[in-house]
Amino acid sequence: GRWLAETPVPPGLSGLGMAERLAERSRLDRRALLETAARAPRDATDAALGTLWASLLDPALADASAQAALSPWLRRIERLAKPADIVDLLAAAHGAGLPLLFRLQVDIDSGQSDRRIAYALQGGLGLPERDYYLRHEPGAVALREAYAAYLQTLLVAAGEPDPAAAALRVLELETRLARASQSLQQLADPALSRRLARVRDTDRLFPTLEWRRYLRAQELGKLELVSLGHVAFFTEANALLAQLPIEHWRAYFRAQLLHQLAPYLGASVRGAHDALFGRVLGAEARPREPWERALDATEALLAPELGARYVEAHLPPPREQAAQALFESLRAAWRRRIEVASWLDADGREAALARLAAVRFEIARPAPRPSALPTLQAGDPVGNLLALLKAGRAEELGRLGPVPPDEPMTAPVPRPWLAYSAARNVLGAGAALLQPPLFEPEAEAALRFAGLGSVLAHELSHAFDAGLGEAARTALESRATALAAQYDAYPAVGELKVDGLRTARANLADLAALEIAFEAFAAEGASTPPDAEGRSASQRFFLAWAQASRRAVRDEVLRLHLPEALHAPPRWRIDGPVSNHPAFAAAFGCATGTGLAREEAGQVSVWR
Repeated sequence: GRWLAETPVPPGLSGLGMAERLAERSRLDRRALLETAARAPRDATDAALGTLWASLLDPALADASAQAALSPWLRRIERLAKPADIVDLLAAAHGAGLPLLFRLQVDIDSGQSDRRIAYALQGGLGLPERDYYLRHEPGAVALREAYAAYLQTLLVAAGEPDPAAAALRVLELETRLARASQSLQQLADPALSRRLARVRDTDRLFPTLEWRRYLRAQELGKLELVSLGHVAFFTEANALLAQLPIEHWRAYFRAQLLHQLAPYLGASVRGAHDALFGRVLGAEARPREPWERALDATEALLAPELGARYVEAHLPPPREQAAQALFESLRAAWRRRIEVASWLDADGREAALARLAAVRFEIARPAPRPSALPTLQAGDPVGNLLALLKAGRAEELGRLGPVPPDEPMTAPVPRPWLAYSAARNVLGAGAALLQPPLFEPEAEAALRFAGLGSVLAHELSHAFDAGLGEAARTALESRATALAAQYDAYPAVGELKVDGLRTARANLADLAALEIAFEAFAAEGASTPPDAEGRSASQRFFLAWAQASRRAVRDEVLRLHLPEALHAPPRWRIDGPVSNHPAFAAAFGCATGTGLAREEAGQVSVWR
């Protein structure tokens, strides 16, 4: 409470917590690497990093560069006359790394992890997710009005003849796409994005989209399967292509094209983008600095090169070895709890132990670039962006097909990144996650396990979301339901409450993370003597847990995002789990049934 009262959210951030502190540390480290590469390049890698970085730092270059780079695309959009022309535009844009209307993404097949397949995924929305288009409370209506004004700015810059009317047509088109799109909660379930279809059948399913024509134009004519899990979206897109006048589509593609590059275009477009997506949706108090934009683009487009430099500078072998040792302690703790978990039947226990034994923890590194970089020009920031987007798209399509069995997990950018791949049973962490203040190899066990240990345990808990068998899944669901009832009673902001059902998966993972992190700590550090202030090792663990998880968030941001949030507000991500753990009450001498010490009968447990 005192920390929240004394910690205002800095200008430019919507919240402040461990994730932001790690991100800021990594951001400054990456900026220093890029400045060095621009000032004194050692090799071709530094030359590319330095050239892109320097070209993006000068906003005065944006207008002329954008006009030269985007004119061919705008002329092509102007020539659209029939649906087949739109299919050809989509193919050309996607091949150039500009995912207009939808995305065709290459990823590991969630049903067969030894191959990568093409996933056709919903897209085409300028606002971050579909519910912003569908909600009716005053704040959402005001947001859509601001978005319509932003669209009008884009369309003026794109040369739209009647930008005000066209902006409303674009908003209407996107709203129809939003109604057919999956929610964030649905998108969190990988099974809902996978529905394999034979390419030869796709033209029958979606005749106006002409999938085979689209694929042939990207040299994917031999592709036999594509995942079309977002059926409702593509059904609606197919219908809209056949129904809407062509001028609606011209306006839509002009707006989409400029929106995807808006942070790097001229002052009017860049300012409108900052106003809506930074200050309104992101609650940033100031426009972004040129170096911040340059960093975002450089790390997105030259991720292998920048990532390699970051790992070289900030991940010495002892730090990596200490993180691996911490993970093995968590694995051992989890094994002990699985072996005694009362809710697991014999089959579920065997499946959970097998899953745990097979999981790999990898410090993810950037994947080497398979081909030479395109030539970058010092004074052409938008041209450089488009050249690198096209090269990245070609590399992505080149990954279709078999996955080498020993292929390492790769980090997309050198940020504090963590992900669990269910398809490969791999937990991957980026080098920027393994830094202070979250992780210091020489710190005592309480800090290591409550910090990085609890973060790894949260993500790894998703390894047990599936594959346990029907009886074990039913038992786990009953715990999730009981936890949801607790969270439904928690206040979020003002009169709004937490949605326990929508946040149930993350709440279960938070509780599991606390249980396993404490179990691992208890095995290695519980006997550590009190510190200079008289705090026991267990007290230090729970304080470190709170410090690693705490986050200050502006009320207006919390209120705006609460209807779609898949995580509980930060307070309850700390207090909710500890209220279910008797070791917390024991550590601080809380009387059962008071404060954060629930009665035993009301506690929920997963692995305790």
